[in-house]
Amino acid sequence: MVFEKIGTITQTIATGLLGLDDMHRTPAADALKRDLEKYNSVLVDAAHILEEWTSHSIIERVFKRGDFSSIADNLEKKIESFRDAFSVARLTTLSQGQDEIKAILTKLDNNNTRSKIKEWLKPPGVAANYQNASDKKHPGTGKWLLENCLEFREWIYVPMSFLWLHGISGSGKTVLSAMIIDKIQNFGVLYAFFYFDINHAEQQRVNNLLCSLVHQLSTQLFCPALSELWETCQKGEFLPTNAKLLPILEDFCRKKEVYLVVDALDECSERDMLLNLLASILEAKLPNMHLVVTSRTEVTHSEIAKEAVLLSLEKSVLSDIELYVGDQLSKMGGYIAKNKDTIRRELLDKGDGMFRLVALQLETLQKSGGTKSKVNQALGTMPTTLAGIYDHILKMTDIPEQVCQAMNWLIFGLRELTLGAIIDALAFDFSEDRLRFDEDERMEAQALLDACGSLVSVPQNWDNRSGSTKWGVQVSDQAAQNLIAKTCLAYFNSLDADLGIETAYQNYPLVEYASRHWDDHLKGCENFAEDSALCELFLEVLQENNPKYILFKNLLRYYSVRFDLGPPLCLLAYMGIQQGVDLVLKQGVNINVQGGRFGTALQAAAYRGNSDIMQLLLEHHADPSILGGEYSTALQAAAYQANIDIIRLLLEHNANVNLQGGEYGTALQAAAYRENIDIMQLLLEHHADPNILGGEYGTVLQAAAYGKAIDIVQLLIKCGTDINIQGGRFGTALQAAAAYGNIDIVKLLLEHTADVNLQGGEYGTALQAATHKENIDIMRLLLEHHADPNIPVGEYGTLPAAASKGHIDIMQLLLEHHADPNILGGEYGTALQAAAYRENIDIMQLLLEHNANVNLQGGEYGTPLQAAAFGDTINIVQLLINSGADINMQGGRFGTALQAAAAFGNIEHVKLLLEHGADVNLQGGEHGSALQAATERGHLDIVQLLQAHGTSL
Repeated sequence: MVFEKIGTITQTIATGLLGLDDMHRTPAADALKRDLEKYNSVLVDAAHILEEWTSHSIIERVFKRGDFSSIADNLEKKIESFRDAFSVARLTTLSQGQDEIKAILTKLDNNNTRSKIKEWLKPPGVAANYQNASDKKHPGTGKWLLENCLEFREWIYVPMSFLWLHGISGSGKTVLSAMIIDKIQNFGVLYAFFYFDINHAEQQRVNNLLCSLVHQLSTQLFCPALSELWETCQKGEFLPTNAKLLPILEDFCRKKEVYLVVDALDECSERDMLLNLLASILEAKLPNMHLVVTSRTEVTHSEIAKEAVLLSLEKSVLSDIELYVGDQLSKMGGYIAKNKDTIRRELLDKGDGMFRLVALQLETLQKSGGTKSKVNQALGTMPTTLAGIYDHILKMTDIPEQVCQAMNWLIFGLRELTLGAIIDALAFDFSEDRLRFDEDERMEAQALLDACGSLVSVPQNWDNRSGSTKWGVQVSDQAAQNLIAKTCLAYFNSLDADLGIETAYQNYPLVEYASRHWDDHLKGCENFAEDSALCELFLEVLQENNPKYILFKNLLRYYSVRFDLGPPLCLLAYMGIQQGVDLVLKQGVNINVQGGRFGTALQAAAYRGNSDIMQLLLEHHADPSILGGEYSTALQAAAYQANIDIIRLLLEHNANVNLQGGEYGTALQAAAYRENIDIMQLLLEHHADPNILGGEYGTVLQAAAYGKAIDIVQLLIKCGTDINIQGGRFGTALQAAAAYGNIDIVKLLLEHTADVNLQGGEYGTALQAATHKENIDIMRLLLEHHADPNIPVGEYGTLPAAASKGHIDIMQLLLEHHADPNILGGEYGTALQAAAYRENIDIMQLLLEHNANVNLQGGEYGTPLQAAAFGDTINIVQLLINSGADINMQGGRFGTALQAAAAFGNIEHVKLLLEHGADVNLQGGEHGSALQAATERGHLDIVQLLQAHGTSL
């Protein structure tokens, strides 16, 4: 069956291209180039699978590990997916309209929320990791995995596959990840990748992994659930939690085949959380998901690894290393060339399966001079570990003071640094007690690179602004942390207070790194309060009445935190710099000073979960009941972040549990929104009032109902919460539950006498919320409890909204429960007009069978006939005419149906309307007349037709 489809599709391509004339054949072939490349990749895999299958006996085929049946089924689906891409109709379209298609796609892309989603999720720039790894690929390597490995082919084609590549440091895992990404790019499927990276703080967290994967997938497939999450996060004002992002990722995997590549699990700073996340993904049992991860071998000693196909690189990668060594030695001359086989074997023995180590050993060998004695000496003294080889290179370098300083930044920096940034980091006189940046002390870039030699790597075509350098080892040292912290603070202090952000970026390369990581290095100084020079720099920068503090905050807002943190005390509390908070408090600042996003230092610390800082602030008599900031109180901030220990601490210090204000009105509502029953019970035990009105959801019950935690709703009902209290985004708890789509919560509320017809909120009624979400089960339940489908509230009205959605089962359900087909409301006025605009003839016939008035006026197009005329489907226009539609009824956007048809450019509609007595000279509407509409929109054939029927200007 698979090979029959291959033959059919190949014949389709040939027939389609041959059927085009010479002028159109080349553009069509060019447009298909990428599809053909993807198709070829699948055909190559098909050949490998056939070879693997036929190379074994019948018994081996049955008992050999691997599900060949699943592989074949999946392969067949992939081949079938190319049928439409190579159809004759598409070839013709591609040959004639490439520029138009590109223009339309560009316009659509500009109109969607993609850029807003990206700005909201702020995914780390993992594409740079992929590019760096791709640049390191050596020709011919990786074939053992991509072409000859059964486990890898199973990962590609078997549903719900999980492959785990593991090996020692330097064994080439990251480069193999890039090769896998290259491979799946040719499949025409959804894919996403992430590189955990110890050199980038933002690439060490699980939340950033999820943000990155979800964002990448959203650029390939529209996801309504992601848009809704963006809306619920105040249109991107707040970052989504892992619990909110995981269902979005799973949603992508349910819709389409998704390939996920996650590199270097061992470099994640939240390993337990990461492994739990992987377990959750696997528990969802998503047949369309194909997950491959890489890590050092020690990470595989976990429960989740038992669910994976484990593939060790220890032996497999040796063929790649051998190929690389042989190629490099063949480029060398002299004694090395004569003895390359012996030298190759010795290097392979010393390399211990590490690509990076072998590469550095080769470089050391190349610099030996090439004589027999020097080569043998180099081989005899060559270290056999990465740490040893780095130390060896360092000792062989004539190192000036600047290189030593550069090494501190390269080793202890938290991300790759540009050359320009390193040069600026060295432009200080470190012999002086008071550091100050001096532009005249900037080194030449090439001079620094030459001095550092093999200790650093730079990408090709680097420049001072963007070219990055990287050190291969990550260690820790207090002196280096102290040096970098001082340098960052002195750098800030040296900038002109009037400097603009863009000017700072262009002229001061270190400013981005310093803004992102000054706090990390300061926190790395275990006793920075004992360093008087560091304290002096710190207090000078963190001084509110210093004009440079405004610049400092603006730089942080641009590069790091994205919002105003307010006074220094609030900033330090948020960033978790406890020694800094203590130092500032000793200067006598007001501990309850207000300003910035979180209002007070206590709320900022509560939001971030900095318990030690909170304890310090409370010991200095910080008031936990001060109102202000995004969450109004520290208690609400802690409840939103679901930090029960912080909440206990605040309650112990007499925080008022019922204070109102902020995003969620009360701490209890914030806890309900986050679905944390333990925190809710704790707050209720401290006399939190569940009936207080305020916040986005109006009440605690509404916040809980807009979720999936039925136990929280039950808890609130038991506590005497008013089921029908009104207010907030959805008006009532019942509407919130209907909007979210949790039928169990809807049932529970109805069982406790929720009023099904209360009006208000985003959708008007609970029934309209369920209709908008197209949840027929909840709609049926509400109607059984006497929900009125004719209440004239909400954006559309229940029946017009359902007609606009195009769900005929929902329409039938509403009409069976006496929905009025002639009720007016919403964008299209009536349900019939909405169905006509959506060109849904089945729904129109259903409405007409239920006595919908074909001439009822209202909405954007005035009448159903005008809405239908402004479209493609002549059968709908004919249906309305046959049902008694008044051809010349005036009103709406185009005044008449004839003008709408002329504006749309559908000559068949115009002819039909004229045949049934349409008046060509009626005035009104957007264009004034049908003739003017056709003229202004360039429909010359319609102009001629109207003139032939006696139209006058």
